[in-house]
Amino acid sequence: MSVIYSILSFVESALIARVAQYTIGTVLGLTMLAWIASRAGSAGEVIIHVTESNVQIDVAGYTFDIDDQLYDPIVLDLSSGSYELVLNRDDQVLYRETFEVRSGETCILTAYDPNRPDSNPSPSRIFFPGDLIEVDFANPLGSNP
Repeated sequence: MSVIYSILSFVESALIARVAQYTIGTVLGLTMLAWIASRAGSAGEVIIHVTESNVQIDVAGYTFDIDDQLYDPIVLDLSSGSYELVLNRDDQVLYRETFEVRSGETCILTAYDPNRPDSNPSPSRIFFPGDLIEVDFANPLGSNP
């Protein structure tokens, strides 16, 4: 009886080991495929709005010199991954931001000097060209608080 029990015990442990081996291999394989799929495919688009003049923008190995106030955005097609945007003026870093680009998505960034009092990239008031229309987002209906 003990011989049969030891044979069944050996077969059962070998079966469990084999199932565990295949399960771990499958999980690792699927993880690797998911990682490869996230890195493959079309590039993502990055749009950078610069609110400063006389600065230099460094992103993804590209350098842009902004002499005068630039109103046209910088548009780049970058492969999926993590990047860093650096805004410099006279060898001084004014702004640094790390961002993630995903395949097929658009990432919109604003490069500004956070130490300048009037450089808030998301103002509560926006003036349209010609100052004909004013939208006050803090008080959109024009009523007094």
